[in-house]
Amino acid sequence: MIYMIESSQNRKIKIDINKGTWYSEYMQVIPKSVITDFVKKHPDGKSSIESWYHEAKHAAWKTSMDIKNRYSTVSFLRNNYVIFNIKGRSYRMVTRIAYKTGYVFIKWIGTHAEYSKKSFP
Repeated sequence: MIYMIESSQNRKIKIDINKGTWYSEYMQVIPKSVITDFVKKHPDGKSSIESWYHEAKHAAWKTSMDIKNRYSTVSFLRNNYVIFNIKGRSYRMVTRIAYKTGYVFIKWIGTHAEYSKKSFP
C-alpha cells in the first residue's frame, strides 16, 4: 500500500508500507546561489544550466541508473557524487544526491580545466 503525504515544505513524499520505504516525488536542487554565481561568471552557460535545473527539479531520481538513462555522459563517484557535463562538455557540475529524500546538492560548477585541478571523493 502506498501513501502520498505532503511535508511541511510542501514536498510530496511517497510511503510504501509494504516495502517499508519512503521517497520524495521530485528532486529539490540546492543551493540555487551556486547556479546564479556560475551564470554571472559564465553567461554563455546560462541556457544550458537553466535547462538542467528545470529538468532536475521535475525529475524523480531514485537510483544512479535513472540519471544515466537521461544523461549518458554523467560520471559517478563514491558517496553519491554525480558529475554532469553542462553545455556539451564546456563545463562540469559536481553534485551530491540524496536519492531517498530527493535532494540534489550542487557542490561546484566550472570549466573542465578548473575541475581537473580540484579533488572530489
